[in-house]
Amino acid sequence: MYQYAPIKEIEQYFGCPRHSIYGACERHGIKRPAEFLEANVYTITTHEPTQFKPGCKSWNKGKKMREGWGGETKFKKGMRPHNWKPEGSERISKDGYIEIKTNGRYRCKHRIIWEEHHKEKLNPMDVVIFLDGDSSNMDIDNLKKITRAEHMQRNHWVNLPKDLQEVIHLKKTITKLITENAKKQN
Repeated sequence: MYQYAPIKEIEQYFGCPRHSIYGACERHGIKRPAEFLEANVYTITTHEPTQFKPGCKSWNKGKKMREGWGGETKFKKGMRPHNWKPEGSERISKDGYIEIKTNGRYRCKHRIIWEEHHKEKLNPMDVVIFLDGDSSNMDIDNLKKITRAEHMQRNHWVNLPKDLQEVIHLKKTITKLITENAKKQN
């Protein structure tokens, strides 16, 4: 039926859209014969007369844009975006740290204070911590430089009390069992 019938008749017969019919025929390897395609399929003609030829000049090349065509809304020299902030401006990061804009980028204020006091550039692998745990206390006596390895050891769950370690271990086991069970069901 598909090989010689018009697609509209097949749509009405099966009661489904054209793309579903084409997809099903593709999956099952059903194709229309070449003579049917030549007789019934339209060829797309290009619009050669309306296309630009190589070397053709645009009619408005070098002309000024007319008023009302967007020229007055373009950015002008010296304009700044609405969210621009000057150097030295502060913001609070998503982690709750105060950041200062320096050289066009935001850096953590506590790292800058530590560098200025110790006159030493921090390595990206160094961490500056707050000894009292309060990230708003920027006193130099409250700041301490440690490595990432020390930071990881300091915050690792092994350093927690034994009861809490057991709870964390049980949670991991339960999560693993739930994940395995969900994979079996799918």
